[in-house]
Amino acid sequence: HTGEPPKPARLDPILAVVDAAHAQDMITALFQFDDATPLEFRPEGLLRPLIDVAFASLIMWYEDRRDTGKMHRVVRRIRQCYIDTVDRTASETTADRALTAWSQALRADFDAANVHLTGRRVPDDVEARLTALEARLTAIETTTLNNASERIETFSKALDEMMPVLRAVLAGQRDRCTTDPPSPTPPLGAATTASTVSVPPPAPAGPPAEASSSPVSAATQQRPLQGPSTSAPQEDDGKDAGENPWAFMLPAKQR
Repeated sequence: HTGEPPKPARLDPILAVVDAAHAQDMITALFQFDDATPLEFRPEGLLRPLIDVAFASLIMWYEDRRDTGKMHRVVRRIRQCYIDTVDRTASETTADRALTAWSQALRADFDAANVHLTGRRVPDDVEARLTALEARLTAIETTTLNNASERIETFSKALDEMMPVLRAVLAGQRDRCTTDPPSPTPPLGAATTASTVSVPPPAPAGPPAEASSSPVSAATQQRPLQGPSTSAPQEDDGKDAGENPWAFMLPAKQR
């Protein structure tokens, strides 16, 4: 790096063969400048050198764009502007030949002005630098592969150490499943309900039950059962005939 910036294309090669006024007329026609154009872009304007550089760049790449078939409309317009402003008697072939010469002259001038950029020679040690870089990349790849191999080997060893423990655990689980088989779960549905809920069968038909001969009144049968009374037994008032059923609890004198 020399520190010099690139230099743009300039009009000097064109002005060496064409009058400056004709060249400026061609620039005005090519960019379609008129009375409404800002003063800065007119021939006396402060920004007119920028327009000159743009025009020189278009002409410098005229031959290349024509040969490669690019920007057809721009190439045709440049030829037409040359005929309208520089040589009104020229044909398209003559205009093309003149513009080709301008393009070659501008390109040669541009290359000479930028020889510090376009003409730099390759350093002598570039091959050695590339070789050293390739060797460094190879060393990095080799180190990466070696590290990966070491990690895989470490993981394999750890897995080998764990395998006996895993086999013992799996064997214990298998023995437990063999000795204590799980109880089968009945399927859900109507069959399960019928098997779990048993309904007693109806009593067989037979002779009607005989009436009880115990002297217990119907009212006594309908009363709920009660525990033995803790109160003292009452004396017989003579209303009930027969032996007093509570006589065994009375004193001996009253029996």
